[in-house]
Amino acid sequence: MDWNELSNLEINTFFGTRNLQVLSMVNNRLEKIMDGTFRWTQSLEYLNVARNALTHIDISMIPSLKHANVSFNQLRKLTIPSEIEILDASHNHILTVPNGTNTYLTKLNLSFNGITGTAWLHQFPLLKELDLSYNELEAITFRDLRTIHNIEKLLLSNNRLMVLNLREPIQSLRVLDVSHNGLVHVENNQKQFETLKQLYLNHNSLVTLRIGRNNTLEKLMLSNNDWDCNNIRSVILRRRAARGCCNVPMIAAALLVHLQTL
Repeated sequence: MDWNELSNLEINTFFGTRNLQVLSMVNNRLEKIMDGTFRWTQSLEYLNVARNALTHIDISMIPSLKHANVSFNQLRKLTIPSEIEILDASHNHILTVPNGTNTYLTKLNLSFNGITGTAWLHQFPLLKELDLSYNELEAITFRDLRTIHNIEKLLLSNNRLMVLNLREPIQSLRVLDVSHNGLVHVENNQKQFETLKQLYLNHNSLVTLRIGRNNTLEKLMLSNNDWDCNNIRSVILRRRAARGCCNVPMIAAALLVHLQTL
């Protein structure tokens, strides 16, 4: 049902489709899907309604749903089915996530919205991948993340982060992207940084950085910060790569070489 210029779904559109498992209505003109429209789709597991003009769809009324894509719409409110595993709600106008519990959700994409807080994360303890880039977040702390023990990939770029406080490391975390924010100090995250394989710190206002010898980093992005040359020299064990003014690409390259030889 993709690319059909659909603008309306009658309440009984899916009558008699109790065995329907996959439904895609991408790139139409749907503005609202009424509650009850999917009451006959008792086996529906995959739903894609991306790139419409939806202001309302309550996917929590599809209890069988495992994978949903509601991206590129105009949603302000997000509802999450209790057993869904993968959800893409990026490129909407969502401001917050309502209360509810889901112990199945592993991948959640909420990038390009207007989310300002993360106190709701405890509702999704099995999350492995979370994308909150391009939102309005100003702070991330261990208190917000401590209940998602399985998180492996956390994307927070292009927010308004001034504070990153992960003093107690999340051992499962392997990829952390906090690029394009307003971070100035990240020293108290040293233990967390050492558990990562990929760390993106570029395009902030960082001056100093601490990373211990026991790190597992394979990729580290540092460009476009306000580095203190003396501090970077100490991080790379005085390799003299930063002699003179702060050449950020040179510093990053030298630091990567150093990390690989520890």
